[in-house]
Amino acid sequence: MTSFPLRALALVAIAAPAFATPLDVTYPSQPSVAELKVYYLECDRLASRVVLDFGTAAHCSVVYEALLQRGFDGRFDELLAWWQKARLERAESAATTDRIE
Repeated sequence: MTSFPLRALALVAIAAPAFATPLDVTYPSQPSVAELKVYYLECDRLASRVVLDFGTAAHCSVVYEALLQRGFDGRFDELLAWWQKARLERAESAATTDRIE
């Protein structure tokens, strides 16, 4: 019987072509909260389309933690409310753009 780690590794190998290319993001050592929000939404957009590679997933995790602590004082419910509103606004903006074109 194949152990769990070997099966998991096999699944990763099969899915490897579907992984996202690493984000090419460089930012100051202490990005502003506004910049963190932009990075977070880009991570969200990317993760909703493809499986993130490990480096990009780690980068997005660091952005999430920094945004949670610095932008929302560790209050996950506030981050969640902001994220839901931002996604809705992005969807509405995309729908408006589609109608104009």
